[in-house]
Amino acid sequence: MKDPDKEAKLKSLDAAIERGLADVKAGRTAPIESVTDELLAKLDARIEHGLADSEAGRSKPAEEVFDRLEAKYAAMAKQDRERAKAELSALYSQIAAASRKTPPPADEAETWVCAIDQDTGQPSWAPKALLDAFWALRSTLRELDDDTKTSPK
Repeated sequence: MKDPDKEAKLKSLDAAIERGLADVKAGRTAPIESVTDELLAKLDARIEHGLADSEAGRSKPAEEVFDRLEAKYAAMAKQDRERAKAELSALYSQIAAASRKTPPPADEAETWVCAIDQDTGQPSWAPKALLDAFWALRSTLRELDDDTKTSPK
């Protein structure tokens, strides 16, 4: 039995090899040594430029840069958490508005989820898609909160 995914990958690889060989024949390639020498020369120039900037006082201490980046990404994480909380609240409201106390019609049963109300002990049905979105977002929010708790200070 053939694996269609493997077949597609092999065809893609064959096509890439054919393009590479065509590039070589057409003279659109360069020897690895010249490319390596060119890249090393560019790297050396950048290092020299960075050292000159540092000696001229046009740089910042790493601690200052890391503190700024940590604050920036902490603020972004806080925004993400606040946005997720707002979306979670909106989903909760949508679920509450769409929920029903009676079972859905038989032809719609697969698109609803039944839960028992903890306060009343009565069954309640809610749209499965809304509940799936709610639980996925709640899981994401917990992951964001966990990341905050485990991030280095």
